[in-house]
Amino acid sequence: LGSVIASYAGVLLGLAILVFMGLGKSTSIKSLEGFWDAKTWKALFSTNSDFFLRSLAFAISFIVFFKAADWLDQSQGLPGVTADAVSVLWQYLGLIVFGLDAFAVAAEAFAGEAVGAGRRERLQRATRLVFLWAGVTAVAFAVLFGTVGYMALPLITKLPDVIELCRELMPYIIFSGFYMAAPFMFDGIFLGATRARAMRDSVVIAGVAQIGMTLTLVPLCGIDGLWISLI
Repeated sequence: LGSVIASYAGVLLGLAILVFMGLGKSTSIKSLEGFWDAKTWKALFSTNSDFFLRSLAFAISFIVFFKAADWLDQSQGLPGVTADAVSVLWQYLGLIVFGLDAFAVAAEAFAGEAVGAGRRERLQRATRLVFLWAGVTAVAFAVLFGTVGYMALPLITKLPDVIELCRELMPYIIFSGFYMAAPFMFDGIFLGATRARAMRDSVVIAGVAQIGMTLTLVPLCGIDGLWISLI
C-alpha cells in the first residue's frame, strides 16, 4: 500500500509541477502535430517490446540461479544453507548494482544526447568517462567488501553454516564490481542510444549460455560452478 501511495503521489506531484510551469498555456493543437504518426508509434512499441524481452531474459536467468542453489541444497542434503548464503550475498550485489546504476543512468543521458545530436566524439568521451568512474566504483566496493563485508555477515544472518559459506564465496563478491562494470555501462549507453534489438539479442544469448553452463558446471563444481555460470 505504501508503494502504491508513493507512486500516485509522484504522479500528482509531477502534474502539479507541470501545471505550475505553465503546461496549459504552452499546449495547443499545433504542438500535437505528428503525435499520431504511425511510424513513430511503431518505433516506440518496437523499442519497448525489445527492452521487455531483454528484462524477461534477465528474470529467467535469475530464477535459474536461485533454483540451482535450491537444487544444490537438496542434492547435498543441506537445510537451505546454499540458498540462504546466495540470498545474503545477493544483498551485497544489490549494493554494487546501486552504485554502478548511477553511472549507467548518466551513460543513458550522455549517449542519448550524443546520438541524437550525431556527435560521435561526444559519445566516445562520455563512454570513457563513465567507464573510468565505474572502474573507480568497482575498486571502492572491492575494498569495502574485502574488509567490512566479512565483518557484516553476522549482522545479516545468525546461522554459522551460512556465514561460513558466505565467507568462502566472498571473493566472487569482492571482484564482482570489475566484471559488472562493463555490462552496466554498456547497458546505459545502449539504452540511451535506443539500440534495443542489440541489447535484446545479447542478453538472450548470454542467458542461454548461462543456463547451459549452469547445467554443466553446477553438477561438477557445486556452488562455484553456479557463480561462474552467472559471471
